[in-house]
Amino acid sequence: MDNPHLYLIRFTQTHIDFRLAELEALETLLNRNLPLSLRQRRQRVKVHVVRYEVGSPFCVVRFTLVGRRERAGGGAGGGGENGLQNARAEDDESEVRCDDEVLLGDVARRFIARSVQAKGIYELWGHADDAGFGEDATRPVSIEASKTHGSEQREALRPETTAAKPEASFTDIGEPAVDNHNSTVMPPLYAALHASTHTYSAHRWSRYRSNPGLKFKFSVDSFNHARSAPEQVEIINSFAYLDFDGLVRMKDAAEEWVVFEDWAGPPSALLSRVSTPASFAADLKISNQSDAHENIPDAAPAPSTSTNGRYPNTYRSLARLYFARAVSTTTLRPLIEVHDLKKRPYISTTSMDTELALVTANLALASTGKMFLDPFCGTGGFLVAAAELGAWVLGSDIDGRSFKGKGGAGLEKGVGRNFAKYKLHSRLGGCLTGDLVNTPLIRGGEAYGKGRRWLDGIIADPPYGVREGLKVLGARKPATPLGGEDESMERKPYLIDGVPAYLLPGYVAPKRPYSFDKMLDDVLEFAVATLVDSGRLAFWMPSANENERGEEEETRIPTHPGLALKHVCVQRFNRWSRRLLVYERKLGVIEDAGNGVVAAAASALSLDAGGRADDLNSFRRRYFQGFAVDSEPGGND
Repeated sequence: MDNPHLYLIRFTQTHIDFRLAELEALETLLNRNLPLSLRQRRQRVKVHVVRYEVGSPFCVVRFTLVGRRERAGGGAGGGGENGLQNARAEDDESEVRCDDEVLLGDVARRFIARSVQAKGIYELWGHADDAGFGEDATRPVSIEASKTHGSEQREALRPETTAAKPEASFTDIGEPAVDNHNSTVMPPLYAALHASTHTYSAHRWSRYRSNPGLKFKFSVDSFNHARSAPEQVEIINSFAYLDFDGLVRMKDAAEEWVVFEDWAGPPSALLSRVSTPASFAADLKISNQSDAHENIPDAAPAPSTSTNGRYPNTYRSLARLYFARAVSTTTLRPLIEVHDLKKRPYISTTSMDTELALVTANLALASTGKMFLDPFCGTGGFLVAAAELGAWVLGSDIDGRSFKGKGGAGLEKGVGRNFAKYKLHSRLGGCLTGDLVNTPLIRGGEAYGKGRRWLDGIIADPPYGVREGLKVLGARKPATPLGGEDESMERKPYLIDGVPAYLLPGYVAPKRPYSFDKMLDDVLEFAVATLVDSGRLAFWMPSANENERGEEEETRIPTHPGLALKHVCVQRFNRWSRRLLVYERKLGVIEDAGNGVVAAAASALSLDAGGRADDLNSFRRRYFQGFAVDSEPGGND
């Protein structure tokens, strides 16, 4: 078999639903920051998912190079820009064989460097699976899986079951899993791991032998299991046949090899059900093993021998083993601690979790030289996250006090304090007071079809309208003619000492009720009006898990013909959830100047002046019902 160059990504166990979406974003960002040698050859990188199972922190990937092959006569399409576009349209893409491990290692390092959820990436030297890994590694599934060949790829990736080892029963765990091996430390699966290590990596061993200056270390990483120090030593010593020269250094090692253990059985921490990203999960092989984890709380209550409600190790069985060399453990995860909300000088009760803010900015492809906007910026959590990733950011909010600080002291006393703490002053463009409907960023439809779209990304956590109903700038009372019937429908300004009130300091603009669903639609309209082609919109949307009848709530995902829905990532709570929706602006879509956000302003003025907040926001109504079943809508008002 042709040995593929495989890499293992080690994820954390937080926010499982966001992993695959992040891999897609990392692939896109990687191709914007390729090594010079690849750019000169007009090649890009495709990332294929070889093995991933929901609930497991291990993901096996493969990097392939894809080059453009110009067809005969492809360059003779006319001169100038049109000719260049025609030539590009006639290019074919074909996979380019690459056995350069140094180049692939550089690609892997660049790829993982922008990850928020991964601990590191490793060069896979061997693997063993109780269900059989087979020849699947040579037929991976790309992250953006092909729709035409998706079913064929899924079939190829399904593990071989003819020699499958039976897994421990999750519905009858009264008896611990017993392994037929003399050693309780290394089950028979380790024999398969050592055989695989010989097969896949023997050609690599020589470079680490006869090298007295090599500083290296071995370690054991067990998921869903605990290993004592003596057990880890026994496992590490089983790889003595590698016969590496050099010095063992546990603190300043230049090279590290890790044995990864993936144990199946009752999890030590409850895993929530994962909803896969909408853009490519349908064509990705995901194991049903997560269903077993899902049913643990109901099917098998914790035995009396458990500690703090957790199952002891004897109730789990070893399902998979990986042996790999560390390529890079440099990721964005240290930023989570750096930007800890407890250490931030300016926050509010609704500030977004630091990790999720970074993930949101990552999925929106925030990077150096990009311009980002948060139209509901509040205390600027998303602005800081996008700026940390290199973007130049702007913010706006209907209530300017949220970003100006206590007493409206100014930006430098509010959001600016956070940027000063992280030394990101140069990436903050400023913040303005305004709502999405009446924003000065779009005026008279000029943003449509005139080459004036200027934003690379929009990230937001729109208000849920729970503490107070959603508002939009505007008066509740309808406008009345100033004079006779022929007079225009204009509103007479309120004067103070002969000066219009809105021109005086301290003026607070009037607000009127705003529909939650209408707000989401307006967010999409605004994105189409301002995003450049392939620019991204990422925002959060809350929803109840069940309706008043106790049935699973079917969440309406807003759509727009000018936007492609890339990902839907769910963060599930007890009775409600929130979804991170990621869209990408389609190429060449042009809207009429009279449509979109400009028209939304007129629509907002048609709202019933007596409309209640609960009538305009179904999520708010369910929230104040306590998400109760069989209650009358609005019964708590």
